[in-house]
Amino acid sequence: MEVKVGVCEAGDLAKVVKDIGSTWENAANFFECDSLEEALDHSVLSLHATDASGNIVGLLALEVAPSMEDITGNEAVGGWIASETSALGYARGTTLWLRLACLAKKDAERPLREMVKFAFSRFAHIQCIALCAVNKDYLPNKALGMVIPKVSKSEENSCLLYLVDRADVCPRVVVRPAKVEDHDDLVPVVRGMRSKFPDLAELPDSVKPGEEFALARLIENDSWKVLVATVEREIVGMMCLQEVSDLSHYQENFDLEMFDNLSTYAEEAEPPPQQQQQKEEEEVEVEENGEGEGAAEGEVEEEGGVEGEVEGEKAAEDGAEVAEGAEPGAQAQPQEPEAAEEEEEGDGAGEGADEEEDFEFTDDDASGEDEKAKAEEGEAGVAEHSRDSLAFAVKMFCMMDEYADQAADFLQPAFDLFPGKDYCIATLSHGSRVPSLFSNFTLAQGETHKLSSDVLYVMHRYSLLRDFETELCSKGDYNEVLELLGELSEDQGMLEQVNAALDKNALVKASCQGQIVGVCAVCPEVEVAELNAHFQLPAFSETLQYRKYNFGELTALVMNPVFAYQKKLFLGQVMRLVGRTSLCFKLDEAKPVADVLDVFEPVPRRRGAGECGHVLFVLNQRDLCREKDPANARVLVVGASSCGLSCLESLLRNPQYQFTNLTLVTSEGEGRADVASLASEHAFLSQVRLITSSVVEVDREDKQVFLEDGTALSYDILVLTSGVKDQVAGFSPQEGDLPVVPAASLAAHLGSLGEGALPSHAVVYGGRVEAFDCLAELDARGVEYTFAAPETSPTMRLVESVAKDLKIDGKLRKASRMTLTGIERGTKERALSLSFVNSDGTAAEAETDLLVLAHTQNVDPHIFGCLNDSSIVYDGRLVVNGDFCTTDEDIFGGGTLAKFSRLYGGLAIEDFSSQEVGRMLAENITAKCERASGARPPAPIGGLAPAPVFKEPVGFSYRLPHEGHQITYVARPPLGLTEVVPPEGGVLLRTEHEGQLATLGIDANGVVSSVCFCGPKPSSLSRCQVLVGLHSAYLGKKSAELDKLECLYTYLTGSWADALYSDQVLLLRKLILAQGLPKRQTKLRETIQQGVLELVKENVQDFPKYTLPYTGGY
Repeated sequence: MEVKVGVCEAGDLAKVVKDIGSTWENAANFFECDSLEEALDHSVLSLHATDASGNIVGLLALEVAPSMEDITGNEAVGGWIASETSALGYARGTTLWLRLACLAKKDAERPLREMVKFAFSRFAHIQCIALCAVNKDYLPNKALGMVIPKVSKSEENSCLLYLVDRADVCPRVVVRPAKVEDHDDLVPVVRGMRSKFPDLAELPDSVKPGEEFALARLIENDSWKVLVATVEREIVGMMCLQEVSDLSHYQENFDLEMFDNLSTYAEEAEPPPQQQQQKEEEEVEVEENGEGEGAAEGEVEEEGGVEGEVEGEKAAEDGAEVAEGAEPGAQAQPQEPEAAEEEEEGDGAGEGADEEEDFEFTDDDASGEDEKAKAEEGEAGVAEHSRDSLAFAVKMFCMMDEYADQAADFLQPAFDLFPGKDYCIATLSHGSRVPSLFSNFTLAQGETHKLSSDVLYVMHRYSLLRDFETELCSKGDYNEVLELLGELSEDQGMLEQVNAALDKNALVKASCQGQIVGVCAVCPEVEVAELNAHFQLPAFSETLQYRKYNFGELTALVMNPVFAYQKKLFLGQVMRLVGRTSLCFKLDEAKPVADVLDVFEPVPRRRGAGECGHVLFVLNQRDLCREKDPANARVLVVGASSCGLSCLESLLRNPQYQFTNLTLVTSEGEGRADVASLASEHAFLSQVRLITSSVVEVDREDKQVFLEDGTALSYDILVLTSGVKDQVAGFSPQEGDLPVVPAASLAAHLGSLGEGALPSHAVVYGGRVEAFDCLAELDARGVEYTFAAPETSPTMRLVESVAKDLKIDGKLRKASRMTLTGIERGTKERALSLSFVNSDGTAAEAETDLLVLAHTQNVDPHIFGCLNDSSIVYDGRLVVNGDFCTTDEDIFGGGTLAKFSRLYGGLAIEDFSSQEVGRMLAENITAKCERASGARPPAPIGGLAPAPVFKEPVGFSYRLPHEGHQITYVARPPLGLTEVVPPEGGVLLRTEHEGQLATLGIDANGVVSSVCFCGPKPSSLSRCQVLVGLHSAYLGKKSAELDKLECLYTYLTGSWADALYSDQVLLLRKLILAQGLPKRQTKLRETIQQGVLELVKENVQDFPKYTLPYTGGY
C-alpha cells in the first residue's frame, strides 16, 4: 500500500471529514475528543496519510503533554505517567503524546507507521511517541497497538501506557570514522547527491577530485575528518569536516555577534593594556580586602561560562553551563584561559562535575556586566590574530534520500571529533537547496551592505541537548528571568510587560537542564474587534474563522540563540499554557523588536482604516505545523513602487518557500515615503533589508549593482521596479531648490506652506489626467494658474469624453498647446522664469511662483544610465518578455519602468495593475529559483515565454476643476480607451441623476466589465475595483431591473451593498473560486450566493442593513 504523509492544514479539513464519512468503515477516533478544527488548534503537529488515489486514510494529532481531562484532572495518573516514562529512560521534553487518532478499520498499520515516522523526522529531539488509555482495557483499532505497543500498566490507576521509541520506527543509523576501504561504497552515495546538493558533494581540490580514488585520498588526508553513516553495515551517508582557523571571511560578511564571532581570546595572547591595568588594580583591591585566593577563585567561577571541557556524548548527557550575565539572546561564553586553569587546579570541574548541577546561574549578575564592560574597553586593543577560532566546518555532506530525515545523527559524533570547538558552521551558495540537516542550524544574517557570495549556517554544540521544556514562570523564577534579559531588564517598557505577564500567569519560560534559556510574555486580553477594524485579520486564516480564534498578544520574547531552532515549538507551547490559539505582535518604534518576525505572518492593513500607530504580525497554532523550504537566493529589488512592494510581499507570503535574502534599494524622493514610513505602513518590510540610496551602475558580468556611495551589492536576481518620474527639459523636481513639484506632491507641498505663504500664481504643465486634479487643488486654495500642455494623454481624452457626456466639458479649463523648453530662476516678483514654444513654432516666456509637472514621465536618469551602460535592451522603457525578464535572464523588470517587447504587442506595463504585475513577478522569480536549485526542470532553450493573462481591474479617480466634481473610472485591463464604450456582446447601462453620471458595463456573460461615476458626489476607487469582475447576480437585481433604476450611483453605494465591498467577502470569493467548482454558471452562482449568505450571518454586526442578493430566475 503506497502511503504519502503530509501536514494537515485548515484547508484539508473538508476532505478529511468527507473521506472519514464516506470511505472509512467505522473510523476509530480513539480519544473521542473535540472537533478536528480544535485538534488542529491545540496540537503541536497534525498529520494525514493519503493513498495512491489521494484518499485520506489516516489522521494523527500530537501534543507535547496529555491534555485529556481524565489525565490532567488526576494527579495520581499524571504522576504515574511521569515516573514510568522516566524509568524507561525518556527525559522530560522528549515525548510527544497522541491527542487524536482516526484510522481506517482495515489496513491502518502502514499509514499509522508512516505518520509516526514523519513526526520523528520533524522533531529531531523527540525520542518516543506515547498514548495513555485511562479506564480502557483495549484499543479500538489493532493498528494502534501494533505500531505503539503497550509498555506498562497501572492497576491502581486503571490506565495503560503505550509507547513507541524512535529506533523502533526509524532505521538505526550508526556513525563511525571513515576507513579507506569504504571508498567503493561511498562513491554511489556521493554521486547521488551531486544533482540535488552539488555544493555539499564537491570534493576539495587538494585530493584531485578528477582522478580515481579521490575519496580514499580524502579519508587518508589528516587535514580532513570524514564520518560515515551505516544502516545494518551498509553505508548510507558521509560527512567531511575541517577545522576553521581563519574566520576573517565570515566575520567581515556576517553579523556574528550573537555567536561571539565564533572565537575566543587566544591562550598565549597578552591582555590589552587597559584590561591588564584593570586586572592589577583588582588584584590589589582583593589583597587589601583580605579576601585572598578563595575570593579570586569565586570570581573566576562567576565569570566563566562553561565549566571544564565537555567532550563527546558527555556534552549531550551531562549538559553545560549557559553564560552568566549574558545579553539577551547570547550563547554560553567560553572561559578565559586563566580561569580555566584555576578551575582545573581548584575543584576539578568538568568531567567530574555532578550531573545534577548543570546549567547553574550565578547569584551575582554583576560579573556578567563587568566582563562585558572589560570586553568593550579592550576590544579595540585586541588584534584579530589574538582570538582563537571556536568553529569547525562541514565541507561535504551526502546522505541517501531514504535516510535524509536522520541526518542529525551525524552532529554529535561531529562535535566529538572537535572537543575544543563550540560551533559547527556550513556554507551554501545562494541558489542551492537546503538539506534537512540544516534545520538544526541557525541562519547567520549578512551585513546590511554586504550581500555575501554564500549563505552561512551556524550551530552551537549545546543545541544538541534534548531536555528542552516549557512551563509557566513562577515568582521564584523572577531573578533568573532578569539574568536572561540582561540589559533589556533596564528597559522600563520591557520590565513592565514581563511583570504584567507574571501577574496574569502568562509568563512562559523555556528551560534546558534546569536553566532558563527563553522567556515569553503574553497579554491574554486582546480586543479582536479593534484589530479587525485596522487589519485584514482573515488574510492569515484559510477558513475565515478568525472570530473563533482566542488571541493573546506577545509583548516580549527573549531566547538564547543556541535554541533558536526550537522557537516554533516554544511558541506553540506558549499558546497551550496561556490558553490561546493565536498570538499577535504589534510592532512600533517604542517597543523592542522581538525575534519573532521570521515565524509570524505580517497582516495587511485595511483600506482606508486610518493610522493606528503600529504594524501587526500574527501566528496561529495551525501555522506552526507548516514548514517552508528555505530559499536563499539574493533577490535585489530596486524601487519602492507599488509593483516592487507587491513583488516583495508576494515572495514573503509564498506558501512553499521562505525567502531569506530580500533587499529593497530605494532612493530619496522616489515618489514614495521614506524608508521608516514605508516600514511602518507595510509590515512585511520588517523582513526585508532596506537601503536608501540610488543605483548608479549594474555590472552584469559579476552580478553586482553599485550605489552612489560606492557600495557594491551582489545579486542572484535583480528586479528593476523603480518607476518613472516627472522630468522636463533635463530638469527633475528633485534637483535644485526651485519651486518645481510633481503633480502627485502638489497637495502636500501647498499644505506645508500655510495660508499666508501660498503662491499667487502657478503653471500646471502636462497632459496627464493628474493635471485636472492639480487644477482642482489650486482652485480650492484660491491660487491663480495657467494650464499648458504639448499634448493630452489617452486617459485625459477619456475624461474629456465623459465630461462631454455630462455636458460640463465647456467648463473645464483647456490646456494651451505649448512645449516647455527651459526653467530658470525668476525675478524678485516671481520665483521662476519659464520658456515655451507654441504649437506654431513661436517662442513664449512666462513667469510664475510655482511649476507643477504633469507631463509625460520618464525613467530616472540613474536607472537609464545603468541600462544604457550595461547594454540591456531599452526602447523608451525597459523591454521585458512574458516572464517580465529582460535580455539578461537574471534581471527582471516591472511597473511603469517597463514595457513588453514587440513580440507581446509592445504594451506599457503601467496600463495594468501594479499589484498584479508584482505578484506575477514573484511567481516568475520563484520559478527561476526552483530551476536554479534543480527543483524544476530548466526552461526550453529558445522558447518564447507565454504572454501573461491579466485579470485585475485598473482605473483612476481624480477631482475635476468644476464645482467639486470627481471622476472615477475602472475597467478590465489594459487601461487605454479614450471613451466609455459597451463591452463586446454586452450592454452599457447609463443613468444621470442630479448631475451625477453613472455607467455600468456588463459583458455577454453577465459580468461587470466597467464602472464610471462622474459628478459632485464622492466615489471610491477601491469599491469600484471590487465591482469589476463580479457577476451581476451579486448586485441584487437582474440586468433588466438594473437598467430601470433611476440612479445607478445611489443604488451601488447604498448601505445594502456594504458586504460587497468588505474584505471578508473578497476573501470568501477567492476561496470559493479556488476550489475548482463546476463550470456551469448557475451552480457557481448558487455556491457563491450560499457562501455570501453564511458569511453575512456570521458577521451580521458588520452589515446590519445588508440585503441578500437575488437568487432565483437565472
